[in-house]
Amino acid sequence: MVESADPEVSSSQPEETSPSLRKADLAKEAVRLRYERGMAAKDVKEELKLTYASEVSRLIDFARQNKLFHIEYSDLPPEGTRNGTLEEEIMSCFKVPDVIVVDCEYNPEASDLAMIRAEDDRVHQVLGKELAKKLMKLLAVTKPPLVSVGGGRGAFYTARSMEEMVVRMDYQDMLNLVDSKILSISGRMNTPVWDTSGREKHLSLDADDVASLLAGALNVRQENIFRLNLPLVMGGDETPEKHLAGHDHFLAPKVWDKNTPEVGLVGIGALDGGHRLNRVDSDFQLTPIQEEVRQLLEAVNKAKDELGVSPVGDVCNRLVFLDPTVYGKKLDKSIVDDLKQKIATVNARLMCVSLDELNQIKTLAVVAGGKRYKTHAIYYFLKKRHPAIDILCTDSKTAEALLEMA
Repeated sequence: MVESADPEVSSSQPEETSPSLRKADLAKEAVRLRYERGMAAKDVKEELKLTYASEVSRLIDFARQNKLFHIEYSDLPPEGTRNGTLEEEIMSCFKVPDVIVVDCEYNPEASDLAMIRAEDDRVHQVLGKELAKKLMKLLAVTKPPLVSVGGGRGAFYTARSMEEMVVRMDYQDMLNLVDSKILSISGRMNTPVWDTSGREKHLSLDADDVASLLAGALNVRQENIFRLNLPLVMGGDETPEKHLAGHDHFLAPKVWDKNTPEVGLVGIGALDGGHRLNRVDSDFQLTPIQEEVRQLLEAVNKAKDELGVSPVGDVCNRLVFLDPTVYGKKLDKSIVDDLKQKIATVNARLMCVSLDELNQIKTLAVVAGGKRYKTHAIYYFLKKRHPAIDILCTDSKTAEALLEMA
């Protein structure tokens, strides 16, 4: 729930948004439309007669930094229970410096895809809350000059929990990182999620929005939030390489090498189940690469018939071939070569960080759970250590499945 810090300000929608409306009032209205009504940034832009959707994020940042509102989360999950035994076993088996394993139960009768997605969403809420505690302590001590964030449920719920901790526990003085910078490292996708009843709901899961949430928790200055403000999929003849060639954005290779983030927060996924690319026929944002994605999905399904699991994963939206020899299985070379070629074709159109760039981050925190689809992807990245994972946050069922694979 969003509450205005000024009781005199009405929460009702104005009949018309005037250019002369004070910035504070405009910022409060942007907050109300975004969080109370759940409107997408592009729709808020139209409602407020703004020029660019990116202005919505700036207005919300202005409102947050000037304490024009506060958010009360009524749907946050209860405290999770850490499983110390599994944490030690994962650390020992995979040589990960820091591991968080939270006890979570899965419904064995859940078979409907929407219900499975909702269950995974609940798991990521619990994981995000536990990882938030770890990152609050880490950032308070290290005060890193540059923090990078990806999108997805795990990153979103981590950042949201951190903001909630600031509101409820007064971490503001301890995490007054006004000189730090927050960097979004993946383009916009507007991915839907599902509530516990299986109904679709809107949450701002894109990296740009996660960056804004994290900035609010860390009290970072508005000018120190570096959003991509670009779609994940580049249209027409545009490619990330072409777009970044003439810019000094952090994701430009030469700039990244000189400004590598000290801390990164990302998730791991698998091209299976509810992955965004599986909506290629209904998602207009995937139109520029529709045919390429269809061909990739066809190759993935062919490989799944032999492996039983998807051979393609992603970290921070970068697609990766999950070499099945890592977990003791094998695919015909022709299938492997075809998959790699199709993955490379799609990756060439995605605006997101590369694995080599992720590997340069000093402390990479990964939040990923959901044993139904992601176990093989998580296992692959743990074994390959590229990028190297410094903090892993997962659930107990996924941890047990990882140990069984080892």
